[in-house]
Amino acid sequence: MSGSSQRLHLALLGLAGFFLVLGVWLYLYRRPTLRQYQYVLAFERQPTAAERGETLAVLRARLAEFADPRWRAAIHPQMDGTFLLIYRTSHGPGALAQSMVPRGFCEIRLLHPRQGELEAAERDGAPDGYEVLDYLQTGDGFNERTGEPITTRIPALVKKEPLVSPVAFRSIRFWTEGIAKYTHVRFEFTPEDAAALSRVVEEAPSTAFALVVDGAVRVGFQIRPPIRENTIEIQELFDIRETEKLVKILRAGALPCRLRIQSKRSCEVGL
Repeated sequence: MSGSSQRLHLALLGLAGFFLVLGVWLYLYRRPTLRQYQYVLAFERQPTAAERGETLAVLRARLAEFADPRWRAAIHPQMDGTFLLIYRTSHGPGALAQSMVPRGFCEIRLLHPRQGELEAAERDGAPDGYEVLDYLQTGDGFNERTGEPITTRIPALVKKEPLVSPVAFRSIRFWTEGIAKYTHVRFEFTPEDAAALSRVVEEAPSTAFALVVDGAVRVGFQIRPPIRENTIEIQELFDIRETEKLVKILRAGALPCRLRIQSKRSCEVGL
């Protein structure tokens, strides 16, 4: 074998070895880490039988978004009135926190017209009638371990009291123009709430609203008049995967009774 052939052979072996090592590294270190979580949960107040059944059904539906598709969340009633929840996920322990509703479920609130006052609000307290909430925004980066988009929590000044609450989530629509992807999420309101929204928009067309779900701002938006058939469409949700998660939570609904975590433990499991 000539010297040039030997060098070419060695180069090809080195290249193959490089890709083999790269493949092993990607499999071992960049794959999502699947963990099994076990929680003992309790109701904050004594529920009726109907409330208990509905709460557990909604919790199962909401956890379905985060649990590994090969493993359904299991709920086991305990003798002391608590229940054991077991599920597997690569989303980390925050999955349960996102499934347990801490406050009002889904609300439309007013955003403060001067978000530049946030620094003073966080230092000296929010203006009268307002509070600082997390504004969840999905960026372009991805978590190397889970492969999920990184969500940034940005503070936002919003009205404490909700303006209205949707009575129903109606539809979601996706479409693509070039490389841009868009979503429309449609909500329905009572005639009275729809009229209240119309009055706000007619008086100040540039009013900024916030969609607050589970005590966090999911999107800031404006309403384009007129409001027809008591419904509005929110077009400012740009990340399709996050929109799909939000829609699943909206479809599952709010927990009728609030829950608290009494104990928890976790362990890593194989994929």
